[in-house]
Amino acid sequence: MNKASFILFLILLLGSSQSFASQPGSGVVIEKVLCKVQDTPIFLSEKNELKKNLRSGQLVDQSLLGLFYSKKPSSDKEIFDYLKKLKTLDHLASKEQVTASHAECQSQASNLAQKNNMSIKQLQTEIEKTGVSWNSYIDFLCQSLSHKNLIQKNISSKVKVSPEEVYFQLKNKNIIKGPFPYKYTLSHIKFSDNELSLFKSNRSSLINLNKFKAFSETKQEIEFTRFGEYTASDLNPSFQSQVSNLDVNKTSEPVKINGSYYVLFLEKKTKDLDFNKYPQAQQIYGQLYQDKLRSLLNFWLMEKQSTLASSCNA
Repeated sequence: MNKASFILFLILLLGSSQSFASQPGSGVVIEKVLCKVQDTPIFLSEKNELKKNLRSGQLVDQSLLGLFYSKKPSSDKEIFDYLKKLKTLDHLASKEQVTASHAECQSQASNLAQKNNMSIKQLQTEIEKTGVSWNSYIDFLCQSLSHKNLIQKNISSKVKVSPEEVYFQLKNKNIIKGPFPYKYTLSHIKFSDNELSLFKSNRSSLINLNKFKAFSETKQEIEFTRFGEYTASDLNPSFQSQVSNLDVNKTSEPVKINGSYYVLFLEKKTKDLDFNKYPQAQQIYGQLYQDKLRSLLNFWLMEKQSTLASSCNA
């Protein structure tokens, strides 16, 4: 990244949520207040500035914007809506005392300098060349981190993507085939035709491993074996479909093999999907996470906005 590009990059990052109305008696027309979120005003100049920045792509937090909109806001209504969201985040961060320490903000600035092979002093020089004071820039970083911490506290920490969700996406894209991979901890009993009716009459009571094993001891002809851990593909084909649909602490249907009946008992079932085998898995996980984060954030913020006192003229 050359210096000119880097300076433009910094300009894109730098934004100020502050706007000041002229005081009575100053000889300047008082700025129009479009809306108030609690006691926080939204000025006409802020809306116009955001509209200009959205058109140019400057002074806009693209990552935050992407969480609210799939397409860049363009109409006055959409732009005003986004501005209210930003003001609501400011209010909530203040109310919940979700702040970023000075050390965190300085660390953020140091990381930015390192990524661009600069010293912190060089970064400060480049920032000030844009007309923004170093203190203002650090304040901006603190505000950005506060928003990030607010979302992390209320939303991000609650977003969960299960392996099953990733698996179904992989399956829909024909990247993976077959049922979801599990490892099964199994035991089994073996008996003849003579014990089949006895098993059927007692099956509903075989609700744990001890009862399953105790049943095998009721007659000498019933053999009990503890298998251990297997995948479905390790099992006899006659059992593969059964064990895939079997709940923990349940018995399979009796299967006759070579003149004897076999019944499996499922002790434990653990997920066995290795994402490292599928390069697309991390991308799918990231997209699912982002979609859930976007949905939860918008719903949460809508609820918060409905509880805040506001009066709007636009």
